[in-house]
Amino acid sequence: MTTALLIDEQPIQVLPTLAREVGFMEAAILQEIHYCLQSRLHAHFKEGRYWIPNVSNQLCQRFFFWEADDILYMVAQLEQLGILSASQEHPSSKVRYYAINYELLNTKEPTPIKLVPIKPFMEEIPSAANENMNTKPSFRTEVHRKGPHLYAMIAEDPRHFLACEVTLEIHENKIELGEGWEEVESIEVFCHFPRINDEQLKEFVWQDAALYSMLMAMFQMQLMEHLLLFCATHHATNLVIFAEGTQAEKLEIYWDFLALHHLTPTTEEKTEIAIPANRKTFDKWVDFMYDTVIRIRQDLWEEQKRNPVVQHYLKSQDLPGFI
Repeated sequence: MTTALLIDEQPIQVLPTLAREVGFMEAAILQEIHYCLQSRLHAHFKEGRYWIPNVSNQLCQRFFFWEADDILYMVAQLEQLGILSASQEHPSSKVRYYAINYELLNTKEPTPIKLVPIKPFMEEIPSAANENMNTKPSFRTEVHRKGPHLYAMIAEDPRHFLACEVTLEIHENKIELGEGWEEVESIEVFCHFPRINDEQLKEFVWQDAALYSMLMAMFQMQLMEHLLLFCATHHATNLVIFAEGTQAEKLEIYWDFLALHHLTPTTEEKTEIAIPANRKTFDKWVDFMYDTVIRIRQDLWEEQKRNPVVQHYLKSQDLPGFI
C-alpha cells in the first residue's frame, strides 16, 4: 500500500545532532550545501577546499515551502557564525562562492550554537503597535501632480511610524537649434529632501540610537528606489537631491552609495547630490540595498545579544526586509 504523502522522492535529510546545535531549518540548508559540494557540480577548488557559486537559487528551489528572505537570512547567520565561508573573485563581482568550514563542525568539543528564530514569538507587545506592524505594508508611496513640472511624492512606512513628503521638480535643459527650434538635451529631477516625521519612531524604539539609525536607513533606501523609478517614468537623465541644515546629516546612506561607486559629489558641503538616473544606477542601487539589508540584519543579530530594546523589537515582528 502506498500514499502520496510518504517518500517516493528524494527526502530532506537532517541529522538530529546537527539540528540540536544550529536548528532544524539551518541544518537542512547546511546539508543541501554539503550535497552540492559533494556533487562537484559547478564547484571550484581554491585554498584547499571546494566552493560553489550563489547557492540561493538552488536553496529556494529545494525549499520552495520557505520564504526566500528566511533562507537568505539563515545563510547569513551560518556565514556569520563561521560555519559557512563566503568569497568573491573580486570586490565588484556579484558572484559569491560558498564553502563549509568542516573543521569547525568536526571540533571534538563544539560550543553549542544558538540562533535567533526567524519568526520570534509575539509577547508583551502593545496592541496598537502590534496591529500596526502586522496588518499594514512596510512601505508605500503616492505621487501627486502639483503643476506642469511640479510633483509631490508622499512616502510612508506605517510599521515604523515614518512618513515624509518630497517635492519634485522636473527641469528640461534645452539647446537652441536656430529659427525658433529647440531640442531637449537632458531632463533632471530636482528633489528637495524633506524632514522625515520620526518622533513616533523614536518613541517606538525608546530613543535607542542604533536601532533608530538602522530603521531610518532602510526607509531612506526605499525612498531612493522610488525616486529613481519616478525619474525613469519621466525619462530623466539625472536626479539631484538638495538638503538643508540638519537634513543633510540624514543623507549618509546616499553618500555611502556614492563612495562605493566612486561617484563625484556636487558640493563639498554635502548638501547636494547628483546621481545618474539610468538603469545601470538603478541596478547598482538594488544591489546596494540587498547588501546593506544583509549587513543590518547581521548588526541586529549582534546587537540583540546585549541590547534589550533590539531584542524586544525582533520579538515584535519578522525581521525587516526590503528585497
